[in-house]
Amino acid sequence: MNPKIIARHLPQFHEIPENNKWWGKWFTEWTTVKKARQLFRWHNQPRIPLEWYYDFLNFKTRKNQAELAKKFWLYGFCYYHYWFNWKKILEKGLEKMLEDWEPNINFCFSWANGSRSRTWGKKILDETLVKQEYWWKEDALNHIKYLMQFFKHKNYICVDNKPVFLIHNIKDIPDFDWLIAYWNDYCISKWFDGIYIIETLVSYNQQKESLLSSWVVQFEPLYSLGNMNWIVNILWKFIPYKIRSLAFQYITIFKNKLFWKETVYKVFYEKILKKIISFWNKKYKEKTFFWICPWWDNTPRKEERWILLLSESPELFEKYLQKQYDNSIKNGNEFLFINAWNERSEWAYLEPDKKFWFKYLEAIKKVINKT
Repeated sequence: MNPKIIARHLPQFHEIPENNKWWGKWFTEWTTVKKARQLFRWHNQPRIPLEWYYDFLNFKTRKNQAELAKKFWLYGFCYYHYWFNWKKILEKGLEKMLEDWEPNINFCFSWANGSRSRTWGKKILDETLVKQEYWWKEDALNHIKYLMQFFKHKNYICVDNKPVFLIHNIKDIPDFDWLIAYWNDYCISKWFDGIYIIETLVSYNQQKESLLSSWVVQFEPLYSLGNMNWIVNILWKFIPYKIRSLAFQYITIFKNKLFWKETVYKVFYEKILKKIISFWNKKYKEKTFFWICPWWDNTPRKEERWILLLSESPELFEKYLQKQYDNSIKNGNEFLFINAWNERSEWAYLEPDKKFWFKYLEAIKKVINKT
């Protein structure tokens, strides 16, 4: 069985009252993308989309995204879903899909069940914007009722007649086994055979927590970065960003510029990719869906505690996507996840831009076509 490739999708490309209040009027993901600046020579920022700065609420935008993804053989999108004790955020574009059927593509949800805090920008403030709370049966019932309208959509991804639902921070839920069991019973009452829970593993949550969840998936590159040498992690976390920027400048000024640019870009990125690949046969085995990322640079979003994996190589992405695709086949995995379709302020996207055009999407099609 060949795996179906699913790309994470961020729906934050339209205005919402909450973001306007927290970050300023007319804020969208594009606001962060546009203000990005070079931190050192050959740092490829800001990154400009190939065609336009779209609005996800726009029917044509959503239609074009689906058509583009299917053209390059992506199976579907995994949309971030935000639910804070009955309060919804960034839901309008997905609710519009129920009305107009665009984007017309397979999809599932990933519940980003963490409090939203003011961790972007120059100052890292201890300020919670929306607190994630759990009010159990009443809230759990209202949540699953809301989700059910999507679960019943003809394009919602199911396994064995169970809607696929990812949870980002499952161990933060006080009684996650109860919640999964409750939702499972509710789905059965609505003519499904249960719910297909996938736990998301990250740097601070590296093991399966519930016996009732179906599989786990590694959120990359953060999961693998959390498994790097502890000295590297400490240095990377605590060295001030200005010193890190100067270090990259040093490489370009005092060494052969072309050689070191290509080497630093590729070696560190390739080291992370090798780490990602190495987990496929070491942890969880047949119960792990695999993940890969085209690159990572969250300097536009976090101006101080940023993490930067320098990648300018669609060829490297294709090489390791092929390895992860082959591993998925060996493991009998139905899905392979990519981070992401449009996480532009974290430099993790497949959408075309003015530098690489469609090369990262073409890499996906090439890998699928080889098998």
